[in-house]
Amino acid sequence: MIETRPAGETILFLALEIGPTILLVALLCMGNATRAIAPWLLLPLFVLIWAATTGLDLLALMVRPDWLFFDALAAWLNALDRMLRYNALVENALLILVLLLFMALPCVLAWWPLKWVVRKLAAAYSRQWLSEVLVLFTAVWGISLLDKGINWGNNLGLGVAVMLLPLFCIPLVMVLVRCSSRAVGRPPTLLVLRVFQRDRAVRALFDTVIERWPLSCNTLLIAGTDLLDRTLDADDIFTFLDGRLAERFILTVDQIPARVASFELEPDAEGRYRVNECYCHDSTWRDTLGALVARSDVVLMDLRSFQRRNEGCSFELGELARASQLTRVVVLTDARTDHAAAREAAAGAPTNRLLWLDATHVDRALRREVLNALFVAAPR
Repeated sequence: MIETRPAGETILFLALEIGPTILLVALLCMGNATRAIAPWLLLPLFVLIWAATTGLDLLALMVRPDWLFFDALAAWLNALDRMLRYNALVENALLILVLLLFMALPCVLAWWPLKWVVRKLAAAYSRQWLSEVLVLFTAVWGISLLDKGINWGNNLGLGVAVMLLPLFCIPLVMVLVRCSSRAVGRPPTLLVLRVFQRDRAVRALFDTVIERWPLSCNTLLIAGTDLLDRTLDADDIFTFLDGRLAERFILTVDQIPARVASFELEPDAEGRYRVNECYCHDSTWRDTLGALVARSDVVLMDLRSFQRRNEGCSFELGELARASQLTRVVVLTDARTDHAAAREAAAGAPTNRLLWLDATHVDRALRREVLNALFVAAPR
């Protein structure tokens, strides 16, 4: 016989049962930056927490009354008390220092093999054996299963590891999908250009328009702080943790061909294409732009708030006008755009190459018009 419960009691039970897990998943995986970073760092975080907990367990074993270490520690603390004239504040500080020491030492020892694992993860991502969607999906299910495993750990012991076995189905399915997928030719490539220092507007454009393009095609752009939390990926994270972030920047013109050749233009196992960005200095971004334009089929250029003083954007318009292989350049403008300066910079472009759209208000109709213009013009 099923016993009925009041609705409030049922809701409270569900909140306590699944609420913490849902909250943790939301905090880690729903923000743009946290979604890009947190899933990749969960494994190192769990290893470091386990190492710190192991250090505290070791300390608990060492202070057993039948261990010589306990007698030595007690004698040392008593002597220290007499020397400090029983200063309780200093004694508590020393006890906290001992606890932190036993937590930190195992973490230091675990860091070196953990760093090796992190480098292997970075290599797997670079070779496209892993993807952001795959890792995010695994992180969500891993958190859910670990939550249940912790609750049942006291009863099942090491047998609780069986609850994590479903996670092994994820890479198996992804391998089968990759093996069964067929190449459909080179997908079109979109180059994204914009007026810098308009972070909020550019991020909104990325979320509503550009984010849809990698579902079926490649995206190229010159990196900037305005889209950092949108384009951040595992390669950036692990390069930063490894202290090699400076290697991502193109310092000389001779480095451009190698950087372009390293673009990840094949789809991940789930079918999404990655956003390839170039980190440039002022001395190399113009040559880098030329290389990106040569690899692109269509361009989306955000010229909202463009003025004649934005010489970089004027140079970009000139390059787009002279490029031979481009089929369409969609230019977004608003009431603050200096249209005369923009059209002057793009003078000489083939007829119908540039499509000027008023983007003062970015709504659903404009997003559809932009995507339709890009997809229709993009060659297959």
